[in-house]
Amino acid sequence: SKLWRKYYTARIDHIDGLWSNLEKEYESIQHNPCAEPLLRAYAVCDLGAVLRHRGHASRSLQVLESVPLPDGSLDSKLIHRFLELSDTYRELGKWNEAIASIDKAGLLFAEAGDFYNQIYTISRRRFHYLDWGIWKEGLQFHRTGLEALNKLPEHSSIKINFLGNLAIAWA
Repeated sequence: SKLWRKYYTARIDHIDGLWSNLEKEYESIQHNPCAEPLLRAYAVCDLGAVLRHRGHASRSLQVLESVPLPDGSLDSKLIHRFLELSDTYRELGKWNEAIASIDKAGLLFAEAGDFYNQIYTISRRRFHYLDWGIWKEGLQFHRTGLEALNKLPEHSSIKINFLGNLAIAWA
């Protein structure tokens, strides 16, 4: 449909860092009565991300908390909303809510059988603790992630993402 094409065009701009019209584009999809529920939910998730990245954390929080969830199971895009919500809570200094959002994402990824995103969620939690200077918990989540990584194929990209630029230091 034309609305899906409009959405994917906006997503390409989003990925390319062309932010000037994204808020307007996502809002137009959000408020379009012809938008199917899944498309509307995707647009609202991305609108929340744009608002946060543009320095409007409070408004982002309102938008992300209001994402209309369509009937049926959540897909990884809608579950990732909780990770965006976690980053927004962090920016607002709401640490407990930030961790709770990561935990919610991890639980939903587990229910969906999405092992890769479960590891990604472990990594996010690890970095939250390390960023806050809570080293013991950060390193514990690092060890948990390494154990999970051992269950994956040798050349998995999630291993590179988990270890990041510090792979040599973690070895």
